Amino acid sequence: MLFSKMYLFFSVVVAGYCIFEVYGGDLGKWIAYFLYKRDYKEIISNKSTGPFGITYYLSFFLLLPFCIFFCRFLSGAGLASLFGAALVFFAALISQSRTGLFSYLFAMLVSVVLVGVLNGRRGVVMFVISLPIVTIMGSYFYMNYQEILSDFSYLNAGISFVFEGNVDFSGGGEGSANVRLHQIYFAIKNMHFGGVFGSGLAKDGSILLESLYALYLYRYGFLGLFLFFFVIFMCIKSSWGKSRFFRVTSDHSRFSLYVALSAFFMSVPLALFSSAMQDGPKLSFFFYGAIACALCTSNKVGQETGAQMKNLNGSDLWRN
Repeated sequence: MLFSKMYLFFSVVVAGYCIFEVYGGDLGKWIAYFLYKRDYKEIISNKSTGPFGITYYLSFFLLLPFCIFFCRFLSGAGLASLFGAALVFFAALISQSRTGLFSYLFAMLVSVVLVGVLNGRRGVVMFVISLPIVTIMGSYFYMNYQEILSDFSYLNAGISFVFEGNVDFSGGGEGSANVRLHQIYFAIKNMHFGGVFGSGLAKDGSILLESLYALYLYRYGFLGLFLFFFVIFMCIKSSWGKSRFFRVTSDHSRFSLYVALSAFFMSVPLALFSSAMQDGPKLSFFFYGAIACALCTSNKVGQETGAQMKNLNGSDLWRN
């Protein structure tokens, strides 16, 4: 599909730029200032923001391309797809977004499970082939972990903060995770009409809410948050159905796309804990474009899927 091809192309370009931004020395910094940065705004050491200006915006933008590349590899597309997944993952990793890292690990796990369920032996074979690569990477990390942790000090500090039990679920405490929990509690306490409809847009800047959960609860209430996740659920359901169909028809390209969309939307609730990024002007086109791909019913893809799925009984959908 044109949208996915365009998305993958831009993701590779952005990933390459982000790596050069961090490791390109003075030239990388000069290009970053020339393209996106203001002179008075310092470039954060060892952290990339790409064209988005915010670390977790970059991480979220690259999440779907990572899922597509990784699912293509698991479906037997070859090492080029694994290289694409590794490139995009590393670009997201150097953003040092803690929520982003957890989202990628979760998406990776979900992708392995979904492809393994739908693709049978081929998915298992590709996963086994990837084990030596994972082993080599793990060995490299073990031998150089002090230097790696030094380069990713911000990410390491954030992860350690969580696993050391510093998250305060009472709504107090310091750190970004505690701040977002406090914002959620604030939104719940200040909702009107029993929390059904929310309290308004708060566009004057007097109330700054970052997390999707805090922002949507305050603006739209539990009804708005429910409707958002209902759309996400329908995207997962629709993508899962299409991936089963394209598995039967041996259309490996679109099979990988819709499995990747399923994994991506399953990761969205975790990824958007840090911020309601999907509504930002730089990301809304890609996010809602992904929703359109998942829910399409009137175009050729939807018509083929709906018509031919009726001619396949349940057992046919699971045959190799």
